Amino acid sequence: MTRQPVKRREPSPVDGAFTMAEAEEMLGLRGGGLAKNMRANGLRPKRVGKYRVMTLEQIERYERLTARPCVERVAARPRGWVGVYAAADLIGVSTAFIHKWTRRGLIAAVRVGHVNYYNPDTVREVGERLRQPAPGGWVPLRDACGGADRDSAAQWLRNRGHEVRKYMRPESGQRILYATEAAMREWQAHHAAYTRGRKLTPEQAREIRARRAAGEKRNALAREYGVSEAAIRQIVLGKTYPEAS
Repeated sequence: MTRQPVKRREPSPVDGAFTMAEAEEMLGLRGGGLAKNMRANGLRPKRVGKYRVMTLEQIERYERLTARPCVERVAARPRGWVGVYAAADLIGVSTAFIHKWTRRGLIAAVRVGHVNYYNPDTVREVGERLRQPAPGGWVPLRDACGGADRDSAAQWLRNRGHEVRKYMRPESGQRILYATEAAMREWQAHHAAYTRGRKLTPEQAREIRARRAAGEKRNALAREYGVSEAAIRQIVLGKTYPEAS
């Protein structure tokens, strides 16, 4: 069965968006868990007062990301088609990767009983796409972020509608995250504005790390330096002041 399209309705009075209960009703979901599933798909609900809300654009994007195409059921395996383990071995990936691309409709499959079978030619085409380098104008997040957290940067970009994709890096042969140069310039401006108001110097951050490693308590360090315990923890973990490591 194919999923029914999103039912259009007027936005709720909550900041022109839909509450989570309304969004679940529109998507035909039961039992909650929508907020957790949104985060797993790179989306983040907004908070307005005591409500968590979603825009119509977020609801439609969530539906596109989670839509599961119907896998055709057949009576017998087509000649030459292979199972999920053989398909994964053909392109050197895990079976979880094959299942994920099947759910997204990027690899054609047929089902016999409870088992999916794949056309080896289609699987090899997917393998070729995996090995494609990034197009012009795309830069690796690990280079553009410097010492900042790449996952946080990727989440920030996705929340603002920028695309973050994985491409093969020729130097290492690894698939890593890329974003456009324009998107990374926007993130760097945001990051610079965020870090401009720092209370501590890199020397103080190094001192905090050393004292915490020596066994001093976070709450004592927070009182002494005039910051929160959460800020001390971020410094110790290297999430902030990475240049002071």
